[in-house]
Amino acid sequence: TNDMYREPIMTYYNQKVRAGQQHMGAGHVNDIIKFITDRFNKKILEAKMPATKAKRKAEMNMIVKWFKLHSGHLKLIFQLQNLLIDAKLILIRKFNQVNDIGTFVHTSDGGYRVATPEGYVAAWSSGGDAVKLIDRMDFSRTNFLAVKNWGK
Repeated sequence: TNDMYREPIMTYYNQKVRAGQQHMGAGHVNDIIKFITDRFNKKILEAKMPATKAKRKAEMNMIVKWFKLHSGHLKLIFQLQNLLIDAKLILIRKFNQVNDIGTFVHTSDGGYRVATPEGYVAAWSSGGDAVKLIDRMDFSRTNFLAVKNWGK
């Protein structure tokens, strides 16, 4: 299924967001292939049964083969994605400049720090779908690294 190829990309991106790395360079597809290979090799080593090891190795080979086969197109898609992220961030920064209401994030020391808004929603008066604009490097990274005291 498409999830077999989509899931490693999303996991890889989330890892990069946690690390504070946004733009992916020309070797991005190779980095994803290495990420997939490393993850599968770990799963292969953890497997006890030879049949399980063989199944995981076959799955890894199939996924890596697909990424290598489509690497040229994937590079173009990721370049376009970076351009769209840049355009989105320009809009978000402009919206942040006219925002009068402060936003705060709870910190690990029990205090608060000023943060940018979660994002913005662009909607049309004619109806239809709305578009949510979020700075993943700020909002998503903050969520990934945030102090979670939900149970308290």
